[in-house]
Amino acid sequence: MAKKQVDAKDLLGLADLYLMARKPRDAKETIQKVFDRRLDNAEANLIAGKCARLEGDYKTARAHFKAAINHRPTFGDAWNVLSEITENSELAALANQCVKLEKDMHCSDKDQTMLAFAAGRAYEKIEHYSDAFKAFDRAKRIQKKIMIEHGAKYQHSEIEDEYNQIIGYYPVGGNFAISKNISLQRPIFIVGMPRSGTTLI
Repeated sequence: MAKKQVDAKDLLGLADLYLMARKPRDAKETIQKVFDRRLDNAEANLIAGKCARLEGDYKTARAHFKAAINHRPTFGDAWNVLSEITENSELAALANQCVKLEKDMHCSDKDQTMLAFAAGRAYEKIEHYSDAFKAFDRAKRIQKKIMIEHGAKYQHSEIEDEYNQIIGYYPVGGNFAISKNISLQRPIFIVGMPRSGTTLI
């Protein structure tokens, strides 16, 4: 950023990095610079919505996600995060709209994938499990197609080696759940991989 003339695309990238680093305030300040430059596009609204969601401001988050969709109706990423914070009473309509948009001739493979995931999650929440399964199946089929087109494939042996290395770091029979120096006044650190419940904790 310090070595070039900064444009809106650079600011969007920086805001996204702040967001990944769980610094919503910095991301919000950066994305505001994008809006100040009168660049009110789908990507800017997506990041602004994610910032608001991280801060617990779901009303503002929904407004930004809907603005992103207004700019780009088939924007799968925006539909996907919107599905996570939409009231249950509105999920059926959201899911049906995502399924409809999947068929749009201007919809990219990535957007189709995210739209299918959004529909699947929405259907799952309202217990339309058959529709949810079909949506997830569509999403995975498109993902597989994208991987094949890019020459990527699942490497079973590499994954197995990686997990065996992780297992090897821990001696057999070790009781890692009990601390040797127990004190009720000490903090407890819960360490895990993403999606392990860290946000809930």
